[in-house]
Amino acid sequence: MIGPRLNASGRLSSANYGVELLLTQDNDKAKEIAQYLERINHQRRELDRHVVAESMDLVNESSDYQQQSVLVLGKHDWHAGVIGIAASKLVAEYSKPVVIVGIDDTIARGSARSMGDVNIYQLLKECSHLFTSFGGHKLAAGFSLKPENFGKFKETLENIVKTSITKDILVDSMSLDMKLETSDISFDLIDTLDTLGPFGHGNPNPTFYSDQFKVIDSKLVGNGKHLKVTLQDEKTNQCFDGIGFNLANKLSVVYNKTNHIAYSIERNEWNNQEKIQINIKDIK
Repeated sequence: MIGPRLNASGRLSSANYGVELLLTQDNDKAKEIAQYLERINHQRRELDRHVVAESMDLVNESSDYQQQSVLVLGKHDWHAGVIGIAASKLVAEYSKPVVIVGIDDTIARGSARSMGDVNIYQLLKECSHLFTSFGGHKLAAGFSLKPENFGKFKETLENIVKTSITKDILVDSMSLDMKLETSDISFDLIDTLDTLGPFGHGNPNPTFYSDQFKVIDSKLVGNGKHLKVTLQDEKTNQCFDGIGFNLANKLSVVYNKTNHIAYSIERNEWNNQEKIQINIKDIK
């Protein structure tokens, strides 16, 4: 995948490398840049794993962290280029908003990710008197502050969320567009949906619902992180390939059962063959 490699240069060095790769007409130059981006992306993954591992150690070793509605974690030498990625992974792991701060000698940089109905931007705004820069939106925000103010910031935010966050708003809800019959799933429908794009923030990919799919085969892929399944409609016996990114924890509860599934559909091309793929967003 080229996207993470282009992003890695901006996170760890300069985004100009990615731009130059896309614009150059020189094959040798393109190869040289591509090899550099591959090295940078490997470094990015290592830094990300380091921050995630140390963050989880901090949480798991402290009962105070486990009782907090928002996790505020900070440490010296955590690279600012990967703290946002790490925060997203910890949100998925602990099902609560996460703020990660990388602290240097002269500046501390923070990145926040949220979930459910928690407006992380508004919560951080109440601490903005401690920041030297600040911006974001409901689900994600970033800021910087003086290193000596990190402790005060952590204390302030943890006190704010004690009265602002209740368990009901930590539920990660999902909007479903409609229940879709298996007989309606087709390449023609995918082509029609494509005319509604491009999809992204503010225009999400349509999410459908079904209670007719039975998981007849399942396994973990992607270093054990993702759930790959074969789904069979109980009425028609029609089968589809399904993939659930970061849904490895669902493996033990879905097999050989009729499941409630929230999903999107897309065209998947592999070895010159086209198939319809079910992208599972949640399964119960």
